[in-house]
Amino acid sequence: MIRNLAGVMRAAKERGWRTQIAPSKLLKDGNGLHFALAPTGGSVAELLDFWRPDGCIVIASGHVDEVPLELDGRFPTAFMSVKSDFRRPLASGVTTDEAAFARMAFRELVRSGYRDYAYVPWISDERWSRERGDAFARLVSGSGKRFHGFPGETGKTGEPASPGNAFRERLASWLQELPKPVGLFAANDAVASDVLKACTSLGLAVPGAVAVIGVDGRKWLCENTDPPLSSIAPDSEGMGVAAVELLAEMMDSPDRIFPLRRCGGTEVVRRETTRFENMRDWRVSRMLDAIRAHACDTGFSPRDAVRAAGISRARADDLFRAATGHTLLAEIHAVRLARARELLSKVARTDIVAFASGFASDDDFRRVFRRHFGTTPRKWALGQHQTIG
Repeated sequence: MIRNLAGVMRAAKERGWRTQIAPSKLLKDGNGLHFALAPTGGSVAELLDFWRPDGCIVIASGHVDEVPLELDGRFPTAFMSVKSDFRRPLASGVTTDEAAFARMAFRELVRSGYRDYAYVPWISDERWSRERGDAFARLVSGSGKRFHGFPGETGKTGEPASPGNAFRERLASWLQELPKPVGLFAANDAVASDVLKACTSLGLAVPGAVAVIGVDGRKWLCENTDPPLSSIAPDSEGMGVAAVELLAEMMDSPDRIFPLRRCGGTEVVRRETTRFENMRDWRVSRMLDAIRAHACDTGFSPRDAVRAAGISRARADDLFRAATGHTLLAEIHAVRLARARELLSKVARTDIVAFASGFASDDDFRRVFRRHFGTTPRKWALGQHQTIG
């Protein structure tokens, strides 16, 4: 919720809006701490009567039903962090882009070169989980690979979603029967954690036999699984920005009905569960080592990485793409962009950052950065500074 709010505040400030934040309360449950809108709708209504806002953004976080329907229609309202089946006739919202998460997961897992891929849904039958799995299945099948869905019934929508022994037993039995090696996409980090526990109990090597990726980017969980879990980080700040843009359109056209906006992820945080380097051709490993050591050096190019492997450029391109799923230049850009984002939190001038990250020019840096992150380096850095402040 904090990063959602950071995106809202940044985008609102850029528009010159004055903002007020309604009180929320901090709840504690088995999944840790989270914020929720105060369920006493009367107090929220009183605050809104006092403020008389031009519009309202509600960070729902699964608590949409706690916002009284009678508040809708009094002024434009955009909800965020809602489910994809969100329905409020006089309001609209921002939700997650399940197809985008599936694409990121597939791009990461296909680096393995495996023929078989699988998906484990959320424990209860939720639409977002089905959409995520369906999109992943289409990508796998469309690439000529083999897809394996998790068998059996998940719990009904609205049922308590906590994995029991029956689920874990079915998961372990299914994992044991899957063809190996297999790349596995889990609905979220919590499900992925159960997958890793099952792999440990079955003696399945990760990522040698089963490569695993989740969604949510929960560092406290991902870094404490065994082995540490690769995960897709949602674009929480981007969701806040999208909510502000949606609200602005709703205020300009109050009689229009607006569809849900969708936001995907920012990056794959790669950890041990999808690190395939140790299983690769030694020539690919040498190219990767050269890129990670020298990508930010002035003038470094794919030709330098190929020289480290001692093979022809055409052969190097084929080997590298087969092993990683992307090109040598894409890997170089990934290393440079990681360095650039680190520097942008400390250095204001993009030309200095561009040079220190290995880009040929400031223009080249800004072009590549915008293509990957959908914004300019300056705007990205501004968002980081405001979040820290």
